[in-house]
Amino acid sequence: MIADHNPEGNPGKSHPTRDLLSSSAILSVERMPENIILLMFEGDWIITNKSPGIETFFSNDNIDKQIKVIKFDCQNLGAWDSGFLTFLRNLLKIGEERKIQIDTSGLPDGVNRLLKLAD
Repeated sequence: MIADHNPEGNPGKSHPTRDLLSSSAILSVERMPENIILLMFEGDWIITNKSPGIETFFSNDNIDKQIKVIKFDCQNLGAWDSGFLTFLRNLLKIGEERKIQIDTSGLPDGVNRLLKLAD
């Protein structure tokens, strides 16, 4: 996040500074009954933060042939931008290829709207 910071209090002389408290992008995976996987997003999923790649998620045996549904928990999601949307679009594509249902109801409303526009 970029914030205007003016330590001298001079109007019109702001200096952009980076918010040092922004958190990293974290993805946790929980297996649930009935062949459901819950993806829990935490922290700031923005391009300037290193976030897990979709390849990492699918290459770590998090997904197997028995998985039928992927759901999302975004309660601890901070800021997000196009990097988060790209991750999700790639996940949707792979889910479709593997015939896995993707339940997007746990995503923020703004994310769902943008994903629908991108289709």
